[in-house]
Amino acid sequence: MIPAAGVAACCVAARLDWPGPLRKAGAEPVWPPAGLALGAVLVASRPQRRPADRRGAIFSNLGHRLSAVRTPKEAAQIILEVADALWQWDACVLDLCSADLASVNPVLCIDTINGRRTEIAPAANSAQLSAIARRALESGPQLVLRPPEAAFPPDVFPFGDKTRPSASMMYVPVRKDSQAIGLLSIQSYTPDAYTQEDVNTLQALADHCGGALERIRAEAALSESDERLRMALAAGKMGTWTRELGTPGRVFWSPELEAIVGLQPGEFPGTEQALYEFIHPEDRELVRRAFEKAIEIQSDYEVEFRFLPRGRPPGWMLGRGRAYYDDAGKPVRLAGVAIDITAHKEAEQEIRRLNAELERRVRERTAELEATNQELEAFAYSVSHDLRAPLRAVRGFSEVLLERYAGQLDEEGQEFLRRACESSQHMGRLIDDLLKLSRVGRSELRWQVVNLSALAGAIAAELRKADPGRAVQFVIEPALRAEGDERLLKVLLDNLLGNAWKFTSHRPEARIEFGFTAQPEPAFFVRDNGVGFDLAHAGKLFGVFQRLHSATEFPGTGIGLATAQRILKRHRGRVWATGVVNGGATFYFTLPDTRDFEL
Repeated sequence: MIPAAGVAACCVAARLDWPGPLRKAGAEPVWPPAGLALGAVLVASRPQRRPADRRGAIFSNLGHRLSAVRTPKEAAQIILEVADALWQWDACVLDLCSADLASVNPVLCIDTINGRRTEIAPAANSAQLSAIARRALESGPQLVLRPPEAAFPPDVFPFGDKTRPSASMMYVPVRKDSQAIGLLSIQSYTPDAYTQEDVNTLQALADHCGGALERIRAEAALSESDERLRMALAAGKMGTWTRELGTPGRVFWSPELEAIVGLQPGEFPGTEQALYEFIHPEDRELVRRAFEKAIEIQSDYEVEFRFLPRGRPPGWMLGRGRAYYDDAGKPVRLAGVAIDITAHKEAEQEIRRLNAELERRVRERTAELEATNQELEAFAYSVSHDLRAPLRAVRGFSEVLLERYAGQLDEEGQEFLRRACESSQHMGRLIDDLLKLSRVGRSELRWQVVNLSALAGAIAAELRKADPGRAVQFVIEPALRAEGDERLLKVLLDNLLGNAWKFTSHRPEARIEFGFTAQPEPAFFVRDNGVGFDLAHAGKLFGVFQRLHSATEFPGTGIGLATAQRILKRHRGRVWATGVVNGGATFYFTLPDTRDFEL
């Protein structure tokens, strides 16, 4: 970098002590501690060069000094102190490069302003590389000597004192094992201040420092990684531990593990006895056996146990680790992680409690349903036996009256008796349908592959036989099969096809189809060209006793579609319908393979 015309500089924040007053631009000077050998005020004369033996003495102590530093800025302070001992300079720059050498991170940038060395804060373009800086990284050391009164070149980024460019500049890459990791520049306002020999010496200095800078950068990355690990351990309520197997068998806990058990960092005594004191007495033998097992199996292991934290109730911990061995195969230590799983265990216990509560409620509900079913069965028995006898008597006596005493009754009296007979017949059909609906919900399903096409053909034949005077075209897709209870599926198709037969009775050329479609979803269907229905009333189709047409227009009890829906629910299928008034209707139903979910 050149003052007022140098490469972009990047500075890592740290304190730098100089022998003269060092200050930020625009701030009061800060005088360094006594004892440093750098000059603070520079003269305009040509910098003095040190003899070769002096350079050797300076280099010999450099490695020892760099081994003690911990930040790039501390290293930069030493490097520039050495550079000042070799050549007095007016400005300097030390950058660390990105991995792709496309940009730099500033470490230190200094310029001489009003006769005093001043640290320059990074600018917005500090990460960019000037043309000369890029040449130094790509081609090696660069020496730039400008004539007096030279102007700023167009490919530089001025910094510091922007009223004058540097006259003499040395740029060298900082290398580690021939790989550029940074950039060092020493500059002077004095013309012809440096020679090629000086550039070579500066390159030797930069190479000497490359290893230290790479070490510092690696340590910084490791420290950052450790900090992220500590944050992850704390967030996950985890800690690490090591147990030495020799004598006296020390135990080491990470600060995160100490925090889990309620200790301050470094408070754990580090003994095996102290370790077991934090484990629940009933689980100590379990942990001992786990340690022994880890050594025996020579592999990873884990164990869950209760622990006794300080200041709060007992918790649960998951220990994971493995044994480590020396070259002779002797186990020397156990190490791993410990995870506080108290919240997880409490959640498990709550889930078990909720499951037990749910199972209790299910048992109670099941018992209630069984009692209800028993009541329904008793009701069905009463309907089938107790109600049928008086219903037959009403119908029988009405028919006898019509047959024997019709001549003694006027027309109105005879109509009353005929209505009584018809109503008793309708009531009988209602009882039959209710009994069928009740049996659909109680009977055990017997699963098998059912030929639905064959069932539909048989039902069509029965319908034609019952009403041979009707001209109805049946279109039945062949070889349609599904898995289910054959008896119930016959009742299902009987209701759907019978429904279509009934509502096409007013069509001179009726058409009824049974088939399978993949759209909008895979489903069987029964389609007719009958009177149809208004989709606004589709929700009423499958309710018990729900009818969209009057009994005088289309006879029925209003139970058939409810029965079909109940059969499909028992098979874990579903049924729905579409229709248009006077445009026919289509009933769709699905029969998934759900034998394991029988209701």
